[in-house]
Amino acid sequence: MEKKGLGIPAIIVIGLLVYGSLAYVFYLMYKQDAEEVIITEEAKQINMLDSLAKKFKLNIDSLRNDSLFMASIENQIMDTEVFDKYIMYSDNYVENEIKRKHPELKDSALVVSDSLRRVVAIAELKEEKLLEFVENNQEKYELYFEKEHLEDELKNLETKIDTIKTKSNEIINDNQSKTREIAELKAANKHLQVEASKLSNKDLKLLVKKYEAMKATNAAQVMLNLPEDDIVLILKKMNNRKAGKILSALPPSKAASVSLKILESN
Repeated sequence: MEKKGLGIPAIIVIGLLVYGSLAYVFYLMYKQDAEEVIITEEAKQINMLDSLAKKFKLNIDSLRNDSLFMASIENQIMDTEVFDKYIMYSDNYVENEIKRKHPELKDSALVVSDSLRRVVAIAELKEEKLLEFVENNQEKYELYFEKEHLEDELKNLETKIDTIKTKSNEIINDNQSKTREIAELKAANKHLQVEASKLSNKDLKLLVKKYEAMKATNAAQVMLNLPEDDIVLILKKMNNRKAGKILSALPPSKAASVSLKILESN
């Protein structure tokens, strides 16, 4: 049997199927890109609103007077919302609203058009969405501002702590420096005492030699004019035999007292 190829109708059907599949693929790709663009734009608007709300501490008057914030609010308004609102307006209401916001037009005769209706509708929707935004985010931003306040207080406390640490270190260093100075002064004083002791011992030796060269009676007579402690010190440094002679030459009461102190010092 003779083989038959695909007929024209079959080729057309196949072509339409292929074309339809490609068109559907391109549609899905376009839809995904479009959705990503919309999501990105919405994210930008949300970030803008969030940033400005924080800047103005969620103050309604400040937000209302900020053109960037109100533009972001206006971008959220749908055409259907505008239409649903302005079809309910009477001409008289639109005219009064326009003149209320623009006192310079008070005595002018206005022709109420759809564009004026849109202006009034958008203005009212912006105000509604502004109040809605503030109401919905009141608690969120109060927590944010409280957190900000606490962070500032924490920074102040950290600064105070650093200052106290610095002063404490200065006091510690100053105390260490004074402790070193005291130790140095004590060492110097000890050195001076040693030197003074050396000088005293030297002078004492010379004095002892002078008393040893004198007659016992004369030496005893001179010593009566000295404090007993000095007499004891001199006699202890003298030759025992000479010291005994001088003690014997002293009055009995004085000799007894000096002898007792010599024994105690030994």
